[in-house]
Amino acid sequence: MQHARLLPSALAAAAFLVAATAQNDDCSGAVLLVQGANGPFSTVGATTSTPAWSCGAAGNDRWYLFLAAGPGTLQVNVCGAGFDTVLQVLTGAAGCGALVSLGCNDDGCGTASSLAVALPSAGPYYVSVSGIARQTG
Repeated sequence: MQHARLLPSALAAAAFLVAATAQNDDCSGAVLLVQGANGPFSTVGATTSTPAWSCGAAGNDRWYLFLAAGPGTLQVNVCGAGFDTVLQVLTGAAGCGALVSLGCNDDGCGTASSLAVALPSAGPYYVSVSGIARQTG
């Protein structure tokens, strides 16, 4: 199960995520994450999109959109996933055609991924969830 958490100042809130239907098979169809429970979902049937991951040979990704209310730290993990995962968080203020990676993780908790990134401001941020060597689960 994946978890996302934004820690603005001293406030901690959790969101759970993974992958959904073909709706979020690329950035333009990213599924909105809310603070609290999201999912469960699956990467089965996902295709590989761009940009490439900076920390692992990943594929078969699903996309999520997190709308930060202000600066803080976004924590995302898929600890306990049944396959080898990769997570990447990207800025999205300029839209899907101009994404910039804020961080990427492979094997942060066993073969699953865990990532914490600083969000510099309010706005849209994208989370890509994928499997190493196109693994799905």
